[in-house]
Amino acid sequence: MIQTFVKAFCLIFCKEIGIYLIVDEVQTGIGRTGISSLLYEHYDIEPDTFTLASGLATKTSCAMLAKSSLWEAFHGSHASL
Repeated sequence: MIQTFVKAFCLIFCKEIGIYLIVDEVQTGIGRTGISSLLYEHYDIEPDTFTLASGLATKTSCAMLAKSSLWEAFHGSHASL
């Protein structure tokens, strides 16, 4: 039931209205849920950007990954392809 809600939410608010979908995978990413590498994959959605953190290496590391179409919004001295 929750998968249906999440997919409908993404369709209505993100695709039809044009709002970017940002998924926070800080606590659930890198296989922490046992479902898949990233929790959003379980819901069969495609975020525009998502965040990762301590599962990458240490508790002090973090990352944000985004679609290439959003590159201009985040381009700067701290961004890389």
